[in-house]
Amino acid sequence: MHTVSMDAYFSASDLAHLYRVRPGTIRSWASRDGWRRTRYRPIRYNWDDAQASYNRRYPDRATPKD
Repeated sequence: MHTVSMDAYFSASDLAHLYRVRPGTIRSWASRDGWRRTRYRPIRYNWDDAQASYNRRYPDRATPKD
């Protein structure tokens, strides 16, 4: 099980690797679901928002695989 601070932010590349999807998919989910993100480059996305989107799309997988 993954334990991450609620204020943790990760790049699209980091999240894509974790969830085993393409970085473009991460950016699409972020846009569609209104994720919190940093204002300046490098853009980083909020972990909790990413996890909620992942869980909604893959309810059979509670957390991403290591």
